[in-house]
This record gives sequence, structure tokens and C-alpha cells, in this order.
Amino acid sequence: MSANAVAFSQTTQFRRLRRPAVSAAATVTAISVLLGFWPLTGRWLTSMPEALVPSAIGLPFAVPPLRLFPLGETTWMYWAVDVLAAFVMIGIVLLYLNSWANRHPQSGRARAFLAGVTATVAGAVIGNVIRIVFLSFDSHHNLATYVVAVAATVLVTLIWGAILGILTGVVHAAIRPQQVRETEDAGSPPVADYESV
Repeated sequence: MSANAVAFSQTTQFRRLRRPAVSAAATVTAISVLLGFWPLTGRWLTSMPEALVPSAIGLPFAVPPLRLFPLGETTWMYWAVDVLAAFVMIGIVLLYLNSWANRHPQSGRARAFLAGVTATVAGAVIGNVIRIVFLSFDSHHNLATYVVAVAATVLVTLIWGAILGILTGVVHAAIRPQQVRETEDAGSPPVADYESV
């Protein structure tokens, strides 16, 4: 395969967005917006305060929230970092699942579910690492505290990402096409009948 063919095949993966990937990214966006909507999140947290334990020790809560404006007394800089982290998380989910659909056109719903969970965990971890790095620099943590904060954020976010990734995985698997159609070329493998967005 020539270098031009490889470059063309890699760029076309990003030009055609697949419906399951877009739906999964929309699910992650909805989760992020709901977690950023304080009347709903605040009510939930008052009935289940155990979920605030990581935040009480200085770690980011859940996944990066999408809000229209800063919450309470937080600064615009904290808000901007949260929004940036949320967009990074959503972008990772979208690009990972779109690339996954192009690489695994014949895989079943179980693998699609696991890909949705994996994408959500990866996006949430990277988004929350962005948040904790900013918080660590803003709080002037020393190196040991910084390393512990990043490691603890990764561990806590793995749990949050897996829990919230179940919903994303279900959506990704449910929208994945069931039937696989044969291509005209007898030598090429069957291709899933995806609809592009």
C-alpha cells in the first residue's frame, strides 16, 4: 500500500462520521450537561453524599461538566477548564468510536458495547486529568501531592467512567446496524451497512 493510499484511508475515517459514534458522543454530552445542571446534581448529591467524598479530598467530581456559566463562587478560569475538559472528553468518545467502527465493521453488539464503555472511560480520564492538572497548579501543589492527586483522579475516574460508560455502551450497541451486506468485490470482506451523518 502506498503512502498516499494510507494517508487517504486515514483521513477518510474522520470525514465520515458514523451514526453510532455520533449517538454515543451525544449521550456523553447529555451526561455532561446533566452533571453540570446544579439543581438536578445538587438534589442527587444531597440524597447520596458518599459521591462527594472524592471532591472533599480535592479530586474532580464525576466527569467534566458542561455549564453555561461558572457555578457559585468559582472563577471563569475554572469554568473554562471544565468546558475544555468536557469538549476533550466528548471529542475522544466521538473520534474513538468512529475510528473503531471503521476498523471493526463486522463486530457484534457486545464488542460495540465494550467499545462504548472503553471510549467513555478514556475520555473521562483524560478530561479529568486536564482538570486536576489545572487544580494542582492553581493550588500550588508540591510534586508529591501532584503525583498523588493525578493518580487518585485516574483511579476515581476509572470508576465513574465505567459506571457512566454503561449508558454510552448501550446506546452505541443499540444503534449499531445488525445486518452485514456483501460487497461487490468477492475478495473483500463484508462491510456493515452504516449510515453516515
